[in-house]
Amino acid sequence: MRWLTAKELADLTPEDPPALIPGFLVYGSITEISAKIKAGKTTLISRMVKAVLEGGEFLTKRAEQSPVIFLTEERQSSFRAALDRAGLLTNENLHILHIHEAFKMSWQDIALEVATKADQTAAKLIVVDTLSRWARLREEEENSAGAAAAAMEPLEIMASMGLSVFLARHSRRGDITDPTEASRGSSAFGGAADIILNLSRSSMEYSTRRILYCVSRFDNLPPRILMDLGRNGYRIVEDPEE
Repeated sequence: MRWLTAKELADLTPEDPPALIPGFLVYGSITEISAKIKAGKTTLISRMVKAVLEGGEFLTKRAEQSPVIFLTEERQSSFRAALDRAGLLTNENLHILHIHEAFKMSWQDIALEVATKADQTAAKLIVVDTLSRWARLREEEENSAGAAAAAMEPLEIMASMGLSVFLARHSRRGDITDPTEASRGSSAFGGAADIILNLSRSSMEYSTRRILYCVSRFDNLPPRILMDLGRNGYRIVEDPEE
């Protein structure tokens, strides 16, 4: 075992951790997002992935360019439509695995394949949508701290390799906006994550508006972001009356 003094730790780690997207995707960390069904989670993730693939901007933050590995539970036809809306159909640095291609494999073996693929493609971002489906967790198992810890362990290993891991989960029933309480299941999921986000509809009056609630171990995210989806992706709305 390697022991460090506080000074040695400070010398080894930068004050501002390097990030793919500052605040949202940090190298060596796990970001979790939860949302209710049809709240726009896939749209948000696809726009974030587009920023990373192209070195573009996501919610005013400039992304560092990198290939991306995307594990999706969606069928090919619906996922193609999401990629089309994000303008990603011709991108050759987005590496996609559909869940039906891995139904005979354990979650641990899938994670090993993902780590190998990340090394082969130099991908720095791993997206898992949704974790419960990929880790084969039934709804009652999501409430088990042991099952949650086992599902998160492969992702923690990926993060320890310096990758940025982004996972999606479903929200609980009810209007819970605190990101640490919004996700369905055991708190062990959130305990292993470094950045926790919750995506909610703003109101029925503005169908394209969403609120992103944020909690982070780091200091560069506001607790609440109001945003609007336009032709070129999400933009932050500074004035709610705008």
